[in-house]
Amino acid sequence: MRDLNNYKQILNEAVVKTIPAPQGSVALRHIDITDPDDPSIAISGWGSMKMSTARKDIANRLNDLAKRASVSGDFEAVHAQLTNPKMPTAFILIACVEAEKLLATPSAKAKLTLAKKAKRGL
Repeated sequence: MRDLNNYKQILNEAVVKTIPAPQGSVALRHIDITDPDDPSIAISGWGSMKMSTARKDIANRLNDLAKRASVSGDFEAVHAQLTNPKMPTAFILIACVEAEKLLATPSAKAKLTLAKKAKRGL
């Protein structure tokens, strides 16, 4: 199990270092604030999903890749899934990271705060 955790850490570092400019992107105007605690994001070329769903999807995909590598030793396929931005795992991961960065900007925070106040009726 320790090897699996070490492998996940190596994969995460590889994703950060090797993935080029994203194919999937998120813009502030595409963030749906009807649920400010878990906004929906529209990923160009993919569709829209809640941030929590995107996070779970990425976690599941990385677990599946780790299992695939540890069971079958198919590291080439794992490498392709993580480094090719056209592959679903990398594509959603890049878009999710972009959305996280975007949601951390002052303008997005202000927009979410206003949506939360409106939702509570203040």
